[in-house]
Amino acid sequence: MRIGACTVTFRQNTPARWIALAKEAGLDGLEWGGDFHVPPLDLENAAAVREMTVAAGLKVLSYGSYYRPLAEDIQARLPTPSYGFADVLDTARTLGAATIRLWAGNRSPDTYLQSERKRLAEHYREAADLAAQQGITLAFEYHRGTLTETAESTLAWLEEVGAPNAKTYWQPNPEISHAARLKELELLTGYIANMHVFCWVRNAQNDRDERLPLSAGVSQWGEYIAAARAGGADPDLLLEFVRGDFEKQFYEDAVVLRTLAGRL
Repeated sequence: MRIGACTVTFRQNTPARWIALAKEAGLDGLEWGGDFHVPPLDLENAAAVREMTVAAGLKVLSYGSYYRPLAEDIQARLPTPSYGFADVLDTARTLGAATIRLWAGNRSPDTYLQSERKRLAEHYREAADLAAQQGITLAFEYHRGTLTETAESTLAWLEEVGAPNAKTYWQPNPEISHAARLKELELLTGYIANMHVFCWVRNAQNDRDERLPLSAGVSQWGEYIAAARAGGADPDLLLEFVRGDFEKQFYEDAVVLRTLAGRL
């Protein structure tokens, strides 16, 4: 089990600053984000980031792309021209990432026509075949407002894609109970590639997510990791957004993560 962080946590940081953060925090590596740090099509930058990462004794744990072909609004905000999956794959290969994180659409499952699902699944099946030729795994973001917003919808989606190298991330949904999250992990046995690690709660008064220090959820995360591993998974644990977007909080959360992974 490797521990790391997603560079989208601090989009304003340079790759050099991120590498310094990861080293200081005692992490194994980084998931490089495709929106700011390693955008698709810029292979020269991807190669440079890979070289910097490896030279620092860190690993490229994954490529956090924002690729979803039916969501032009997502791609429009990236600092690159329009691109296709082949461009994402080339960038990931150049970066040295064995896993590409991507998105299963941009709406909840019950809003999709069957014809839309079929077209999207066919696209990702072809993408998975191309990735397999490079030894790369595709792992879908586990997120509300997508086809992978619940364990049940994720299993249905992965079955539709039907590719052995298509997996899923997992992260705790703050809108459901701890017991329900454990049930999700039980259902997703064998399909979890990586886990995004954070501690959020849902504020019922304003109906918004609130970030807490990871220490507030350390016992719960111990159970999540144990549940994933009991199902045969050995996911990378990747710190994501932290309370207040403060580097101090990032360092504190990294200590908790190292504890969870048995590094302290």
